[in-house]
Amino acid sequence: MNAEKAVSDLNEGLKFWLKSGGKIKIEIVLPDYDLKDELMAYGDPRLTFKHNADVVIRRSDFVCDRTLAVRSNKSARDISREIVELLKDPYTELLLIIYTKS
Repeated sequence: MNAEKAVSDLNEGLKFWLKSGGKIKIEIVLPDYDLKDELMAYGDPRLTFKHNADVVIRRSDFVCDRTLAVRSNKSARDISREIVELLKDPYTELLLIIYTKS
């Protein structure tokens, strides 16, 4: 299965928050398995939100058209291994829930 949204599809208010350097909390939810992980990250004025297929959350300060946020407190290897294993199945449903934080 493919993602239904990419960084280009984000709501304009969230894009503004992130371009202003705002902090976000992201929940990674697998609703069919009652599993969840979360991380914190920050926006950056260099974000473009142009990519129409991907969402990337980075631990570093690197920014490209795919980047949603930078300076995350987790990388892929820090995400629950149970979630990572389930995501190998292309039919596993994943929700990314994004909260703005002050």
